[in-house]
Amino acid sequence: MQPYTECMASTPLKTLVIRCYPGQAGDNNTYTLYEDDGLTTDYLQERFATTALTYKKTVDGMVLIRIAPTQGNYEGQPLKRAYRIELPGMSSAAQIRVNGKKLKIKRSENVGGLVIPIAETDIRKNIEITVNEAV
Repeated sequence: MQPYTECMASTPLKTLVIRCYPGQAGDNNTYTLYEDDGLTTDYLQERFATTALTYKKTVDGMVLIRIAPTQGNYEGQPLKRAYRIELPGMSSAAQIRVNGKKLKIKRSENVGGLVIPIAETDIRKNIEITVNEAV
């Protein structure tokens, strides 16, 4: 998802909103984000990008989210982007880490759960998020 904009192709995707609904322990889900310029047929000449997203919930209650480095390129592609990870249904956590760095836990009534804001980051970098559920 992205924040509201009049026309999706008119604004580069500077903040990517990723909403991860709670799954069962042992669930391992993947998604591939596809992007192109949204205006031309350049995608026919392989001018597009993909980003693999994975979500896993372990049997001990840990949530692992990975945003893989973006592959490919297209005209107008942002080189950096911020992320907002939304975890509806997860009302508390003992600890949240992004690439090993501990973050302050933020709750959102609008989301109905936790929100993890990630500052603008190079799209070619790997991002690993771990959420340890509160006991």
